Formats: sequence, C-alpha cells, structure tokens
Amino acid sequence: MPNANQLYRQSGSKLSFKDWINREQEKIRSANASADGNAPINIRPSLNDSVQNTINSINGNGVQTELSGKTIFGINKNVVITTAVITVIGIAVVIFYKRKKN
Repeated sequence: MPNANQLYRQSGSKLSFKDWINREQEKIRSANASADGNAPINIRPSLNDSVQNTINSINGNGVQTELSGKTIFGINKNVVITTAVITVIGIAVVIFYKRKKN
C-alpha cells in the first residue's frame, strides 16, 4: 500500500505537499459524510490513515507549535543569562581599572 508521499508523487500535483494533504483530507471528509450526516462511510481508509500518519510525523518531527520559554533565540535560557552576567562583570572590571589608572 503506497504511503501519502508516494501518492503525492503519483498525483503529479502542482500543489505543495502540505496543501495537497489538506486537499486530500477535505476530499475524504466530504466523501465520508453520509446523506443524513450521522453514519460516516470511509471510502479509502488506507489513504486516510496514510495522510494522517504523514501529518502526525510532520507535526511531531521538529515543527514547534508552542513556545516552551526555555530558550532565547534557540539557546538555553540559563546559558544566555550566565553569558550576559559574565559580560557585564567583565565590562565593569575594565571600566574600574581604566578609572583607577587615571
């Protein structure tokens, strides 16, 4: 059974992969809706599962959707704070010794 990526390549679509997946999901949602809207009919469960697995892997591998507050510009917050404190102390020492010489 081909996965979503293979189906995307076979389709020859000009859409981006993300847009194509969204379009395929919408097709599945509309095809699954029954006439009375109560009993969904799953026409292509393998495509649906494949597309959903691909979306989950995209969202789960490296795409950060919420800020954690543990980093600043991708650097650990504690490292940034320690570096800033050391820099300020270094500048203060340099200023102190320059004033002491005068």
